Amino acid sequence: MEEKYIGKYRLTTDLRGQNSGNARWGFCTYNSNEYFIKEFISPVYPEASAPISDEVRAALIRECSAFEQRKNRLYTAINA
Repeated sequence: MEEKYIGKYRLTTDLRGQNSGNARWGFCTYNSNEYFIKEFISPVYPEASAPISDEVRAALIRECSAFEQRKNRLYTAINA
């Protein structure tokens, strides 16, 4: 595997999702420490250039925001 980085973290495995559809995960290192890393694939905030109506854009943003809040609560609880 060629060296890949996400920010300052060097991936030690390829990200994989095993058909989950919502996320991919793997392992990385930083400062000689190993970390589990997860990338959420969906839902995805709409791009500013997306050809959708303001109503659809607002609904997608609400859905994404709610998803993000749920994940933040989950990870806050896990880390506590």
